[in-house]
Amino acid sequence: MSIFRTVQINPTTFRIDDWNTDAIAYNPPEQWFGQSNADTAFQKTMTITRGMNNSATVTFVGSKVSVFGIIGLINPPNAPHISSYSLDKTAAKTVTFPPSAASFKSIKFYESEDLPHGQHTLKVTNGHAESYLMIDYFEVVDGSGSMR
Repeated sequence: MSIFRTVQINPTTFRIDDWNTDAIAYNPPEQWFGQSNADTAFQKTMTITRGMNNSATVTFVGSKVSVFGIIGLINPPNAPHISSYSLDKTAAKTVTFPPSAASFKSIKFYESEDLPHGQHTLKVTNGHAESYLMIDYFEVVDGSGSMR
């Protein structure tokens, strides 16, 4: 059971921490690792993978979802951050950030369009074998928390 939970930010917005394994399924689990004491991350945690096509899936109730993560120093030189986002099993949207020499705090990797209020599933996939995907948290608008 995860000690990191969904945190209510305001009356209509919730954050699902990356270490909330009750809400997020990491696949394959042995290729993801958690980092604590990450000063630039929400609740000082992030979950990281370097495997091509490794994924994180979150099921939530709400009308919009965003994914925040960290880009930066541990990626090899000239390795872009490439990840894809498939909402409710639709065609994935690929997002690319150029290589970075600096670390940033909670960059928004993805934001969905407005959705009909209800249960939705978002799958995040690492799209580059040389680049780390570092997930910080998921933010759900008009939600009632998360469920798996």
